[in-house]
Amino acid sequence: MVALIVTAVVVSLAGLVVVQLLLLANARQLKEQAFRDNAINAMQTVVRQLETREAASQVVRFAGLGTHGKAVQVMAVAVNDSALRQFHLDSSGALRLSSSQRPVWVDSGVLHYQVPSRGRVTIVARDSATGKSVTLVDTERAPGAYRLKLDDSLVASRSLFLRLDRGDTAAFGMRINCFNPPGQGQPAKDSNRMLIVSQVLDKLVMGETVPIEQRLDSTVLDSLLATSFASAGIDLEFMYAVISQDNDSVHLASAGLGRSAARTSDLATRLFPSDLLSIPATLVVVFPDRTGFVARQLFPLTAATTAFMIVISLCFIYSIVTIMRQRRFAQLTVDFINNMTHEFKTPLSTVGLACDALARPDIAANGDQVRRYESMIRDENDRMRSNVDKILQMAVLEEGDYELTISDIDLHAVIESAARGIALQVESRGGQLELRLAASPSLVAADPMHLSNIVANLLDNAAKYSTDSPHISLTTRVDGKSVILEVSDRGPGIAQRDLQHIFEKYYRVRTGNVHNVKGFGIGLSYVKLMTTAMGGTITLASEPGRGTTATLTLPLVG
Repeated sequence: MVALIVTAVVVSLAGLVVVQLLLLANARQLKEQAFRDNAINAMQTVVRQLETREAASQVVRFAGLGTHGKAVQVMAVAVNDSALRQFHLDSSGALRLSSSQRPVWVDSGVLHYQVPSRGRVTIVARDSATGKSVTLVDTERAPGAYRLKLDDSLVASRSLFLRLDRGDTAAFGMRINCFNPPGQGQPAKDSNRMLIVSQVLDKLVMGETVPIEQRLDSTVLDSLLATSFASAGIDLEFMYAVISQDNDSVHLASAGLGRSAARTSDLATRLFPSDLLSIPATLVVVFPDRTGFVARQLFPLTAATTAFMIVISLCFIYSIVTIMRQRRFAQLTVDFINNMTHEFKTPLSTVGLACDALARPDIAANGDQVRRYESMIRDENDRMRSNVDKILQMAVLEEGDYELTISDIDLHAVIESAARGIALQVESRGGQLELRLAASPSLVAADPMHLSNIVANLLDNAAKYSTDSPHISLTTRVDGKSVILEVSDRGPGIAQRDLQHIFEKYYRVRTGNVHNVKGFGIGLSYVKLMTTAMGGTITLASEPGRGTTATLTLPLVG
Protein backbone atom coordinates (compact mmCIF):
# COMPACT_ATOMS: atom_id res chain seq x y z
CA MET A 1 0.00 0.00 0.00
CA VAL A 2 2.85 2.37 0.89
CA ALA A 3 4.59 1.60 -2.41
CA LEU A 4 1.36 2.37 -4.29
CA ILE A 5 0.97 5.71 -2.52
CA VAL A 6 4.60 6.64 -3.16
CA THR A 7 4.25 5.75 -6.84
CA ALA A 8 1.08 7.84 -7.17
CA VAL A 9 2.73 10.84 -5.51
CA VAL A 10 5.87 10.52 -7.67
CA VAL A 11 3.78 10.38 -10.85
CA SER A 12 1.71 13.38 -9.69
CA LEU A 13 4.81 15.38 -8.84
CA ALA A 14 6.38 14.55 -12.20
CA GLY A 15 3.17 15.60 -13.95
CA LEU A 16 3.12 18.86 -11.98
CA VAL A 17 6.70 19.58 -13.04
CA VAL A 18 5.83 18.92 -16.69
CA VAL A 19 2.78 21.20 -16.47
CA GLN A 20 4.85 23.98 -14.91
CA LEU A 21 7.47 23.64 -17.62
CA LEU A 22 4.76 23.87 -20.29
CA LEU A 23 3.30 26.95 -18.61
CA LEU A 24 6.73 28.57 -18.48
CA ALA A 25 7.27 27.78 -22.16
CA ASN A 26 3.87 29.28 -22.98
CA ALA A 27 4.67 32.38 -20.89
CA ARG A 28 7.94 32.74 -22.77
CA GLN A 29 6.10 32.58 -26.09
CA LEU A 30 3.66 35.24 -24.90
CA LYS A 31 6.54 37.47 -23.80
CA GLU A 32 8.24 36.94 -27.14
CA GLN A 33 5.04 37.84 -28.97
CA ALA A 34 4.48 40.91 -26.79
CA PHE A 35 8.07 42.02 -27.42
CA ARG A 36 7.63 41.57 -31.17
CA ASP A 37 4.32 43.45 -31.19
CA ASN A 38 5.79 46.36 -29.20
CA ALA A 39 8.84 46.51 -31.45
CA ILE A 40 6.75 46.40 -34.65
CA ASN A 41 4.40 49.12 -33.32
CA ALA A 42 7.40 51.28 -32.45
CA MET A 43 8.85 50.73 -35.94
CA GLN A 44 5.52 51.62 -37.56
CA THR A 45 5.46 54.82 -35.50
CA VAL A 46 8.87 55.68 -36.93
CA VAL A 47 7.57 54.93 -40.44
CA ARG A 48 4.65 57.32 -39.91
CA GLN A 49 7.04 59.98 -38.59
CA LEU A 50 9.26 59.56 -41.66
CA GLU A 51 6.25 59.88 -43.95
CA THR A 52 5.10 63.01 -42.11
CA ARG A 53 8.54 64.58 -42.37
CA GLU A 54 8.76 63.82 -46.08
CA ALA A 55 5.22 65.09 -46.72
CA ALA A 56 5.95 68.33 -44.85
CA SER A 57 9.11 68.87 -46.88
CA GLN A 58 7.15 68.23 -50.09
CA VAL A 59 4.47 70.73 -49.04
CA VAL A 60 7.03 73.41 -48.36
CA ARG A 61 8.83 72.81 -51.64
CA PHE A 62 5.55 72.60 -53.53
CA ALA A 63 4.41 75.95 -52.11
CA GLY A 64 7.64 77.63 -53.17
CA LEU A 65 8.56 78.39 -49.54
CA GLY A 66 12.27 77.68 -49.67
CA THR A 67 14.08 78.30 -46.44
CA HIS A 68 16.87 80.40 -47.93
CA GLY A 69 18.82 79.82 -44.76
CA LYS A 70 15.91 80.78 -42.52
CA ALA A 71 13.53 78.79 -40.38
CA VAL A 72 10.11 78.55 -42.02
CA GLN A 73 6.78 78.31 -40.20
CA VAL A 74 4.01 76.66 -42.21
CA MET A 75 0.40 77.28 -41.18
CA ALA A 76 -2.67 75.51 -42.50
CA VAL A 77 -5.65 77.71 -41.62
CA ALA A 78 -9.29 78.26 -42.47
CA VAL A 79 -11.28 81.45 -42.65
CA ASN A 80 -12.41 82.64 -39.18
CA ASP A 81 -10.61 79.61 -37.68
CA SER A 82 -9.61 80.59 -34.15
CA ALA A 83 -7.87 77.24 -33.55
CA LEU A 84 -4.92 77.97 -35.80
CA ARG A 85 -2.66 75.00 -36.57
CA GLN A 86 0.91 76.20 -36.75
CA PHE A 87 3.95 74.00 -37.43
CA HIS A 88 7.63 74.76 -37.54
CA LEU A 89 9.85 73.38 -40.29
CA ASP A 90 13.47 74.14 -39.41
CA SER A 91 16.39 74.36 -41.82
CA SER A 92 17.16 70.65 -41.35
CA GLY A 93 13.67 69.66 -42.47
CA ALA A 94 12.33 68.64 -39.04
CA LEU A 95 8.61 69.32 -38.59
CA ARG A 96 7.66 70.52 -35.11
CA LEU A 97 4.62 72.03 -33.37
CA SER A 98 5.21 75.76 -32.85
CA SER A 99 3.86 78.28 -30.36
CA SER A 100 0.37 79.70 -30.55
CA GLN A 101 1.55 83.14 -31.70
CA ARG A 102 0.03 84.13 -35.06
CA PRO A 103 2.33 86.47 -37.04
CA VAL A 104 -0.03 86.37 -40.05
CA TRP A 105 -3.63 85.33 -40.52
CA VAL A 106 -6.66 85.93 -42.73
CA ASP A 107 -10.13 86.80 -41.52
CA SER A 108 -13.09 87.58 -43.85
CA GLY A 109 -10.87 88.47 -46.80
CA VAL A 110 -8.57 90.68 -44.70
CA LEU A 111 -4.90 89.79 -44.19
CA HIS A 112 -3.59 90.60 -40.71
CA TYR A 113 0.12 90.59 -39.91
CA GLN A 114 2.39 91.62 -37.04
CA VAL A 115 5.67 93.56 -37.30
CA PRO A 116 7.74 93.19 -34.10
CA SER A 117 10.45 95.70 -35.07
CA ARG A 118 11.16 98.31 -37.72
CA GLY A 119 12.27 96.80 -40.99
CA ARG A 120 11.34 95.95 -44.50
CA VAL A 121 8.23 93.78 -44.89
CA THR A 122 7.51 91.72 -47.98
CA ILE A 123 4.31 89.73 -48.53
CA VAL A 124 4.05 87.61 -51.68
CA ALA A 125 0.91 85.68 -52.70
CA ARG A 126 1.27 82.74 -55.08
CA ASP A 127 -1.58 80.93 -56.79
CA SER A 128 -0.55 77.29 -56.82
CA ALA A 129 -2.99 76.54 -59.62
CA THR A 130 -1.62 79.10 -62.10
CA GLY A 131 1.85 79.57 -60.64
CA LYS A 132 1.45 83.38 -60.68
CA SER A 133 2.95 85.41 -57.85
CA VAL A 134 1.69 88.83 -56.69
CA THR A 135 3.61 91.14 -54.35
CA LEU A 136 1.10 92.57 -51.89
CA VAL A 137 3.44 94.48 -49.58
CA ASP A 138 7.04 95.54 -50.08
CA THR A 139 7.84 98.53 -47.88
CA GLU A 140 9.42 99.73 -44.63
CA ARG A 141 7.17 99.21 -41.60
CA ALA A 142 7.29 100.42 -38.04
CA PRO A 143 6.46 97.97 -35.23
CA GLY A 144 2.75 97.25 -34.93
CA ALA A 145 -0.25 95.40 -36.33
CA TYR A 146 -1.32 95.89 -39.93
CA ARG A 147 -4.27 94.93 -42.12
CA LEU A 148 -4.55 94.44 -45.87
CA LYS A 149 -7.73 93.90 -47.88
CA LEU A 150 -7.17 91.01 -50.29
CA ASP A 151 -8.27 91.24 -53.88
CA ASP A 152 -11.44 89.29 -54.73
CA SER A 153 -9.50 87.16 -57.22
CA LEU A 154 -7.18 86.08 -54.48
CA VAL A 155 -10.05 85.43 -52.08
CA ALA A 156 -11.74 83.26 -54.70
CA SER A 157 -8.64 81.12 -55.14
CA ARG A 158 -8.85 77.64 -53.71
CA SER A 159 -5.07 77.13 -53.69
CA LEU A 160 -3.32 80.29 -52.48
CA PHE A 161 0.03 80.52 -50.67
CA LEU A 162 1.24 83.61 -48.81
CA ARG A 163 4.86 84.27 -47.86
CA LEU A 164 5.76 86.90 -45.25
CA ASP A 165 9.33 88.14 -44.80
CA ARG A 166 9.69 90.64 -41.93
CA GLY A 167 13.38 91.32 -42.25
CA ASP A 168 14.23 89.26 -39.15
CA THR A 169 15.46 85.67 -39.04
CA ALA A 170 12.04 84.10 -39.62
CA ALA A 171 9.87 83.60 -42.67
CA PHE A 172 6.22 82.55 -42.55
CA GLY A 173 4.31 80.56 -45.09
CA MET A 174 0.54 80.26 -45.15
CA ARG A 175 -1.83 78.22 -47.26
CA ILE A 176 -5.39 79.45 -47.73
CA ASN A 177 -7.77 76.87 -49.15
CA CYS A 178 -11.09 77.60 -47.53
CA PHE A 179 -12.21 80.71 -49.43
CA ASN A 180 -15.40 80.15 -51.37
CA PRO A 181 -16.74 81.91 -54.40
CA PRO A 182 -19.78 84.06 -53.65
CA GLY A 183 -22.93 82.07 -53.07
CA GLN A 184 -21.20 78.80 -52.22
CA GLY A 185 -21.30 77.12 -48.84
CA GLN A 186 -18.46 76.27 -46.53
CA PRO A 187 -16.40 73.29 -47.79
CA ALA A 188 -16.19 70.04 -45.92
CA LYS A 189 -14.12 69.97 -42.74
CA ASP A 190 -11.25 67.97 -44.25
CA SER A 191 -11.30 69.54 -47.72
CA ASN A 192 -8.17 71.63 -47.14
CA ARG A 193 -6.28 68.60 -45.89
CA MET A 194 -7.40 66.54 -48.85
CA LEU A 195 -6.37 69.31 -51.23
CA ILE A 196 -2.86 69.45 -49.81
CA VAL A 197 -2.56 65.66 -49.94
CA SER A 198 -3.79 65.56 -53.55
CA GLN A 199 -1.39 68.26 -54.66
CA VAL A 200 1.57 66.60 -52.93
CA LEU A 201 0.57 63.25 -54.43
CA ASP A 202 0.39 64.82 -57.89
CA LYS A 203 3.84 66.24 -57.38
CA LEU A 204 5.22 62.86 -56.28
CA VAL A 205 3.56 61.03 -59.17
CA MET A 206 4.84 63.42 -61.77
CA GLY A 207 8.35 63.48 -60.35
CA GLU A 208 11.08 60.94 -60.74
CA THR A 209 11.53 57.98 -58.39
CA VAL A 210 13.93 58.91 -55.59
CA PRO A 211 16.31 56.17 -54.33
CA ILE A 212 15.56 55.05 -50.78
CA GLU A 213 18.99 56.06 -49.47
CA GLN A 214 18.27 59.64 -50.58
CA ARG A 215 14.91 59.70 -48.82
CA LEU A 216 16.39 58.62 -45.47
CA ASP A 217 19.02 60.05 -43.16
CA SER A 218 20.76 57.40 -41.03
CA THR A 219 21.23 59.80 -38.11
CA VAL A 220 17.57 60.80 -38.09
CA LEU A 221 16.43 57.20 -38.52
CA ASP A 222 18.63 56.00 -35.66
CA SER A 223 17.36 58.79 -33.40
CA LEU A 224 13.70 58.13 -34.23
CA LEU A 225 14.11 54.39 -33.62
CA ALA A 226 15.85 54.91 -30.28
CA THR A 227 13.15 57.32 -29.10
CA SER A 228 10.29 55.11 -30.27
CA PHE A 229 11.76 51.95 -28.70
CA ALA A 230 12.36 53.77 -25.41
CA SER A 231 8.73 54.94 -25.39
CA ALA A 232 7.65 51.32 -25.93
CA GLY A 233 9.69 50.18 -22.92
CA ILE A 234 12.39 48.47 -24.98
CA ASP A 235 15.65 49.79 -23.59
CA LEU A 236 17.99 47.59 -25.59
CA GLU A 237 20.83 48.03 -28.03
CA PHE A 238 19.57 47.52 -31.57
CA MET A 239 20.84 47.33 -35.13
CA TYR A 240 18.83 48.15 -38.23
CA ALA A 241 18.99 47.93 -41.99
CA VAL A 242 16.89 49.00 -44.97
CA ILE A 243 16.33 46.31 -47.60
CA SER A 244 15.21 47.29 -51.08
CA GLN A 245 12.94 44.73 -52.71
CA ASP A 246 14.00 45.38 -56.30
CA ASN A 247 17.34 43.64 -56.00
CA ASP A 248 17.21 42.57 -52.35
CA SER A 249 20.04 44.98 -51.57
CA VAL A 250 20.78 46.26 -48.06
CA HIS A 251 21.02 50.01 -47.41
CA LEU A 252 21.86 52.05 -44.29
CA ALA A 253 22.80 48.97 -42.29
CA SER A 254 24.20 49.35 -38.78
CA ALA A 255 27.81 48.38 -38.26
CA GLY A 256 28.09 44.72 -37.29
CA LEU A 257 24.73 43.65 -38.72
CA GLY A 258 25.24 40.83 -41.19
CA ARG A 259 23.23 40.48 -44.37
CA SER A 260 21.81 37.08 -43.37
CA ALA A 261 20.78 38.33 -39.92
CA ALA A 262 19.03 41.32 -41.48
CA ARG A 263 17.13 39.19 -44.00
CA THR A 264 15.99 36.62 -41.42
CA SER A 265 14.82 39.09 -38.78
CA ASP A 266 11.13 38.84 -37.87
CA LEU A 267 11.04 42.54 -36.96
CA ALA A 268 10.33 44.15 -40.31
CA THR A 269 7.93 46.78 -41.62
CA ARG A 270 7.36 48.55 -44.96
CA LEU A 271 8.85 52.02 -45.37
CA PHE A 272 6.69 54.75 -46.94
CA PRO A 273 3.68 52.41 -47.37
CA SER A 274 1.55 55.26 -48.81
CA ASP A 275 3.99 55.72 -51.68
CA LEU A 276 2.55 53.16 -54.08
CA LEU A 277 4.75 54.04 -57.08
CA SER A 278 8.23 53.87 -55.59
CA ILE A 279 10.27 50.69 -55.21
CA PRO A 280 9.18 49.00 -51.94
CA ALA A 281 11.72 49.09 -49.11
CA THR A 282 11.62 47.32 -45.76
CA LEU A 283 13.01 48.48 -42.42
CA VAL A 284 14.36 45.55 -40.36
CA VAL A 285 15.64 45.69 -36.78
CA VAL A 286 17.72 43.16 -34.83
CA PHE A 287 18.14 43.15 -31.02
CA PRO A 288 21.32 41.20 -30.09
CA ASP A 289 20.17 40.78 -26.46
CA ARG A 290 16.56 40.00 -27.27
CA THR A 291 16.67 36.52 -25.70
CA GLY A 292 18.26 37.85 -22.53
CA PHE A 293 15.69 40.66 -22.31
CA VAL A 294 12.78 38.22 -22.48
CA ALA A 295 14.52 35.91 -19.99
CA ARG A 296 14.97 38.79 -17.53
CA GLN A 297 11.29 39.61 -17.81
CA LEU A 298 10.45 35.97 -17.06
CA PHE A 299 13.00 35.66 -14.24
CA PRO A 300 10.59 36.47 -11.33
CA LEU A 301 8.05 33.92 -12.61
CA THR A 302 10.75 31.32 -13.32
CA ALA A 303 12.45 31.85 -9.95
CA ALA A 304 9.17 31.65 -8.03
CA THR A 305 8.08 28.51 -9.90
CA THR A 306 11.47 26.86 -9.39
CA ALA A 307 11.51 27.75 -5.68
CA PHE A 308 8.01 26.37 -5.14
CA MET A 309 8.82 23.19 -7.04
CA ILE A 310 12.00 22.70 -4.99
CA VAL A 311 10.08 23.21 -1.75
CA ILE A 312 7.37 20.76 -2.84
CA SER A 313 9.98 18.22 -3.94
CA LEU A 314 11.93 18.53 -0.70
CA CYS A 315 8.75 18.19 1.35
CA PHE A 316 7.79 15.15 -0.70
CA ILE A 317 11.23 13.56 -0.26
CA TYR A 318 11.17 14.32 3.45
CA SER A 319 7.71 12.78 3.75
CA ILE A 320 8.80 9.64 1.92
CA VAL A 321 11.95 9.33 4.04
CA THR A 322 9.87 9.82 7.19
CA ILE A 323 7.37 7.21 6.09
CA MET A 324 10.14 4.73 5.33
CA ARG A 325 11.82 5.42 8.66
CA GLN A 326 8.57 5.00 10.53
CA ARG A 327 7.91 1.82 8.64
CA ARG A 328 11.38 0.49 9.46
CA PHE A 329 11.02 1.57 13.09
CA ALA A 330 7.66 -0.19 13.29
CA GLN A 331 9.33 -3.34 11.98
CA LEU A 332 12.17 -2.92 14.49
CA THR A 333 9.61 -2.52 17.26
CA VAL A 334 7.94 -5.76 16.21
CA ASP A 335 11.35 -7.48 16.17
CA PHE A 336 12.11 -6.05 19.59
CA ILE A 337 8.87 -7.39 20.99
CA ASN A 338 9.59 -10.80 19.46
CA ASN A 339 13.12 -10.80 20.92
CA MET A 340 11.86 -9.65 24.30
CA THR A 341 9.21 -12.37 24.26
CA HIS A 342 11.90 -14.92 23.40
CA GLU A 343 14.23 -13.62 26.11
CA PHE A 344 11.52 -13.72 28.79
CA LYS A 345 9.96 -17.00 27.68
CA THR A 346 12.91 -19.17 28.73
CA PRO A 347 13.32 -17.79 32.29
CA LEU A 348 9.56 -17.81 32.83
CA SER A 349 9.40 -21.42 31.71
CA THR A 350 12.31 -22.28 34.03
CA VAL A 351 10.66 -20.50 36.96
CA GLY A 352 7.38 -22.29 36.24
CA LEU A 353 9.06 -25.68 36.17
CA ALA A 354 10.93 -24.92 39.39
CA CYS A 355 7.71 -23.88 41.12
CA ASP A 356 5.98 -27.06 39.99
CA ALA A 357 8.91 -29.10 41.28
CA LEU A 358 8.81 -27.37 44.67
CA ALA A 359 5.14 -28.22 44.97
CA ARG A 360 5.92 -31.94 44.77
CA PRO A 361 6.06 -33.65 48.24
CA ASP A 362 9.21 -35.62 47.48
CA ILE A 363 11.08 -32.46 46.45
CA ALA A 364 9.77 -30.44 49.38
CA ALA A 365 11.19 -33.06 51.78
CA ASN A 366 14.64 -32.86 50.17
CA GLY A 367 16.43 -29.73 51.42
CA ASP A 368 19.18 -29.81 48.79
CA GLN A 369 16.67 -29.98 45.94
CA VAL A 370 14.65 -27.14 47.45
CA ARG A 371 17.73 -24.91 47.67
CA ARG A 372 18.71 -25.81 44.11
CA TYR A 373 15.31 -24.82 42.70
CA GLU A 374 15.24 -21.68 44.84
CA SER A 375 18.64 -20.68 43.43
CA MET A 376 17.37 -21.38 39.92
CA ILE A 377 14.31 -19.18 40.47
CA ARG A 378 16.48 -16.41 41.93
CA ASP A 379 18.90 -16.49 38.97
CA GLU A 380 16.14 -16.36 36.38
CA ASN A 381 14.42 -13.59 38.31
CA ASP A 382 17.66 -11.57 38.34
CA ARG A 383 18.07 -12.18 34.64
CA MET A 384 14.56 -10.87 33.87
CA ARG A 385 15.08 -7.88 36.19
CA SER A 386 18.32 -7.08 34.40
CA ASN A 387 16.60 -7.15 31.01
CA VAL A 388 13.77 -4.95 32.28
CA ASP A 389 16.28 -2.50 33.76
CA LYS A 390 18.10 -2.27 30.43
CA ILE A 391 14.87 -1.46 28.59
CA LEU A 392 13.73 1.12 31.14
CA GLN A 393 17.19 2.68 31.33
CA MET A 394 17.34 3.09 27.56
CA ALA A 395 13.93 4.78 27.53
CA VAL A 396 15.10 7.21 30.24
CA LEU A 397 18.37 7.96 28.42
CA GLU A 398 16.60 8.69 25.12
CA GLU A 399 14.40 11.22 26.88
CA GLY A 400 17.57 12.97 28.06
CA ASP A 401 16.64 12.44 31.69
CA TYR A 402 20.13 11.61 32.93
CA GLU A 403 23.12 13.31 34.50
CA LEU A 404 26.74 12.54 33.67
CA THR A 405 29.42 12.61 36.32
CA ILE A 406 32.50 13.49 34.30
CA SER A 407 35.81 12.73 35.99
CA ASP A 408 39.36 11.69 35.15
CA ILE A 409 39.39 7.94 34.48
CA ASP A 410 42.19 5.62 33.47
CA LEU A 411 40.83 3.95 30.33
CA HIS A 412 43.28 1.07 30.66
CA ALA A 413 41.94 0.24 34.13
CA VAL A 414 38.38 0.18 32.79
CA ILE A 415 39.44 -2.08 29.90
CA GLU A 416 41.29 -4.52 32.16
CA SER A 417 38.31 -4.75 34.52
CA ALA A 418 35.90 -5.47 31.64
CA ALA A 419 38.35 -7.98 30.12
CA ARG A 420 38.46 -10.00 33.35
CA GLY A 421 34.67 -10.33 33.23
CA ILE A 422 34.64 -11.67 29.65
CA ALA A 423 37.89 -13.64 29.67
CA LEU A 424 36.36 -16.74 31.29
CA GLN A 425 33.61 -16.92 28.67
CA VAL A 426 36.13 -16.53 25.81
CA GLU A 427 38.50 -19.15 27.21
CA SER A 428 35.66 -21.62 27.82
CA ARG A 429 34.98 -21.54 24.06
CA GLY A 430 38.67 -22.03 23.23
CA GLY A 431 39.15 -18.44 22.20
CA GLN A 432 41.72 -15.76 22.90
CA LEU A 433 41.51 -12.23 24.35
CA GLU A 434 44.46 -10.00 23.43
CA LEU A 435 45.20 -6.62 25.02
CA ARG A 436 47.59 -4.14 23.37
CA LEU A 437 47.24 -1.05 25.53
CA ALA A 438 49.77 1.41 24.10
CA ALA A 439 48.04 4.74 24.80
CA SER A 440 50.07 7.11 26.95
CA PRO A 441 48.61 8.99 28.66
CA SER A 442 45.39 7.04 29.09
CA LEU A 443 43.37 9.38 31.32
CA VAL A 444 40.06 10.35 29.71
CA ALA A 445 37.26 12.69 30.79
CA ALA A 446 34.21 10.43 31.08
CA ASP A 447 31.48 9.09 33.36
CA PRO A 448 32.89 6.01 35.14
CA MET A 449 29.69 3.94 35.13
CA HIS A 450 28.72 4.62 31.53
CA LEU A 451 32.29 4.18 30.28
CA SER A 452 32.44 0.74 31.96
CA ASN A 453 29.11 -0.18 30.36
CA ILE A 454 30.32 0.97 26.94
CA VAL A 455 33.49 -1.14 27.05
CA ALA A 456 31.55 -4.12 28.45
CA ASN A 457 28.96 -3.83 25.64
CA LEU A 458 31.65 -3.78 22.96
CA LEU A 459 33.40 -6.82 24.44
CA ASP A 460 30.11 -8.68 24.92
CA ASN A 461 29.11 -8.10 21.28
CA ALA A 462 32.52 -9.24 20.05
CA ALA A 463 32.26 -12.42 22.10
CA LYS A 464 28.66 -13.46 21.48
CA TYR A 465 28.71 -12.74 17.74
CA SER A 466 31.95 -14.68 17.17
CA THR A 467 31.45 -18.22 15.92
CA ASP A 468 33.52 -21.18 17.14
CA SER A 469 36.60 -19.93 19.00
CA PRO A 470 36.42 -16.15 19.42
CA HIS A 471 39.55 -14.09 18.85
CA ILE A 472 39.19 -10.60 20.32
CA SER A 473 41.82 -7.86 20.46
CA LEU A 474 41.71 -4.53 22.27
CA THR A 475 44.13 -1.83 21.12
CA THR A 476 44.62 1.73 22.41
CA ARG A 477 46.62 4.65 21.03
CA VAL A 478 46.78 8.41 21.33
CA ASP A 479 45.82 10.62 18.40
CA GLY A 480 46.24 14.32 19.12
CA LYS A 481 44.04 15.21 22.07
CA SER A 482 42.08 11.97 21.97
CA VAL A 483 42.62 8.37 22.93
CA ILE A 484 41.37 5.68 20.59
CA LEU A 485 40.17 2.21 21.61
CA GLU A 486 39.70 -0.42 18.90
CA VAL A 487 37.82 -3.67 19.67
CA SER A 488 38.28 -6.21 16.88
CA ASP A 489 36.90 -9.70 16.37
CA ARG A 490 37.02 -12.36 13.69
CA GLY A 491 33.32 -13.00 13.59
CA PRO A 492 31.03 -13.31 10.57
CA GLY A 493 31.01 -9.54 9.98
CA ILE A 494 28.15 -7.24 9.06
CA ALA A 495 26.78 -6.49 5.59
CA GLN A 496 26.88 -2.89 4.39
CA ARG A 497 23.08 -2.60 4.29
CA ASP A 498 22.97 -3.47 8.01
CA LEU A 499 26.05 -1.46 8.98
CA GLN A 500 24.39 1.90 8.23
CA HIS A 501 21.57 1.12 10.68
CA ILE A 502 23.58 -0.69 13.35
CA PHE A 503 23.35 2.13 15.93
CA GLU A 504 19.56 2.52 15.62
CA LYS A 505 17.43 1.50 18.57
CA TYR A 506 16.06 -2.06 18.39
CA TYR A 507 18.00 -2.76 15.20
CA ARG A 508 19.55 -6.20 14.91
CA VAL A 509 21.18 -7.92 11.97
CA ARG A 510 18.52 -10.12 10.45
CA THR A 511 18.96 -13.87 10.86
CA GLY A 512 15.45 -14.92 9.92
CA ASN A 513 13.57 -16.73 12.69
CA VAL A 514 16.76 -18.08 14.23
CA HIS A 515 17.47 -16.53 17.66
CA ASN A 516 20.90 -17.98 18.27
CA VAL A 517 22.18 -14.70 19.79
CA LYS A 518 20.33 -13.13 22.70
CA GLY A 519 19.64 -9.40 22.86
CA PHE A 520 17.14 -6.60 22.31
CA GLY A 521 19.08 -4.46 19.85
CA ILE A 522 19.64 -1.61 22.31
CA GLY A 523 23.29 -2.22 23.26
CA LEU A 524 24.96 -0.31 20.44
CA SER A 525 22.24 2.35 20.54
CA TYR A 526 23.17 2.91 24.19
CA VAL A 527 26.90 2.98 23.32
CA LYS A 528 26.30 5.62 20.61
CA LEU A 529 24.12 7.77 22.87
CA MET A 530 26.50 7.80 25.84
CA THR A 531 29.66 8.20 23.77
CA THR A 532 28.21 11.28 22.06
CA ALA A 533 27.05 12.67 25.41
CA MET A 534 30.63 12.41 26.76
CA GLY A 535 32.07 14.21 23.73
CA GLY A 536 33.40 11.11 21.96
CA THR A 537 32.66 9.20 18.76
CA ILE A 538 32.00 5.57 17.92
CA THR A 539 32.27 3.95 14.48
CA LEU A 540 31.98 0.40 13.19
CA ALA A 541 33.88 -1.09 10.26
CA SER A 542 33.07 -4.56 9.04
CA GLU A 543 33.18 -6.89 6.06
CA PRO A 544 31.17 -10.10 5.81
CA GLY A 545 33.38 -13.08 6.70
CA ARG A 546 36.30 -10.92 7.90
CA GLY A 547 35.14 -9.67 11.30
CA THR A 548 34.24 -6.33 12.79
CA THR A 549 36.19 -3.46 14.35
CA ALA A 550 34.57 -0.95 16.72
CA THR A 551 36.54 2.32 17.12
CA LEU A 552 35.85 4.39 20.25
CA THR A 553 37.35 7.89 20.48
CA LEU A 554 37.33 9.80 23.79
CA PRO A 555 38.89 13.16 24.77
CA LEU A 556 42.06 13.07 26.86
CA VAL A 557 42.20 14.93 30.16
CA GLY A 558 43.62 18.45 29.74
